[in-house]
Amino acid sequence: MQGYVQSLTAAHFKLVLTVVGLDSTYQADISASMTYGPGDLLWNKRFASVMSRDDRTGRPFVNFSALSDVIDVDKSVLALDSTSFSEPEVRQDVVYLCIGCWHRHDGDPLLHVCSFCARVRWLLEEAGVKYETLRINLREKPEWFVIKNRGGMTPFAAIGGEWISDSLEIVDALRKHYPSVSAITSRTCSLPPEVLDGSTLRAGFEAVLSTMPGSDEAEEILENWIDGPLAVVNTHLIFNGPFLCGEQLGRSDILLGSMLAELLLKARVWYDLDASPSRLLYYCISATF
Repeated sequence: MQGYVQSLTAAHFKLVLTVVGLDSTYQADISASMTYGPGDLLWNKRFASVMSRDDRTGRPFVNFSALSDVIDVDKSVLALDSTSFSEPEVRQDVVYLCIGCWHRHDGDPLLHVCSFCARVRWLLEEAGVKYETLRINLREKPEWFVIKNRGGMTPFAAIGGEWISDSLEIVDALRKHYPSVSAITSRTCSLPPEVLDGSTLRAGFEAVLSTMPGSDEAEEILENWIDGPLAVVNTHLIFNGPFLCGEQLGRSDILLGSMLAELLLKARVWYDLDASPSRLLYYCISATF
């Protein structure tokens, strides 16, 4: 990495970043550009999370004072080559969670957006369970991972010394091993079953994907999606929030919240997020971070 930085500096390179968007009020194209030199870039850093939680109410909020804060990136993660590292020696008191990612050509891992991995990580974080993350290069999976995980999919976790695949089975195993997880997953909500299992939400999103972005058909289908299943969840959050299960996080939040966050993240290509239910977006931001 150091040699790469030095070569860029010697070449006097410039990085030009251009952001193009649409003003939803005036329907006008807008853009902004910035130029960066070698001295403007921070290596092995990332932006800190801007999400915080109110100590009194437990509600999440956006901390705008942290917008420019950066923190160190774990260099052991950046240097990780998942094809070469051997199977970890699992311990009974630690959960080992394998999540999928794609590696760029320079070797740095890019996290794969996966609601199934997200739900397990969210549950572990909220329950305060000690765990270690293993990032698996999905293009070049390590041999031990393929042998132990016949499906080759993530998430894949070692709980109590035993490897388990499928996010729902992982959640059930965590519930049996950790009282804090059991307390969370015992809380339920009153949403209709077809909404809780995510079938109507994902079906609506897939219908949006089947249309041409920006077309009248896409706008109509998207509007039906927002006013239909998304509105059901949004209304429930307004009257029962901050979580689907009320004042405290529950099983429905873990199973549905991560999927909602993934769908709305991907749907940004088709519409302005400000147009979707505000309470729902507020909720999904807390689920994502």
